[in-house]
Amino acid sequence: MLHVVGDKDDVVPIAENTLPFAEEIRRAGGHIEIIHKPEVGHHPHCLVDPSPIIDFILKANSK
Repeated sequence: MLHVVGDKDDVVPIAENTLPFAEEIRRAGGHIEIIHKPEVGHHPHCLVDPSPIIDFILKANSK
């Protein structure tokens, strides 16, 4: 699972959402990768360089 987050998101705060969610995923034996966007709020949802997302998909697809 891949989760892209803005570190300054005040709509969906990381401490209240991403971090507890990731903890539960890992506790259940799952894998989650979190890409942090420093100094970014809730928008934009994209990355300036999408290669980390592409790399994640290609790696996951090769298994």
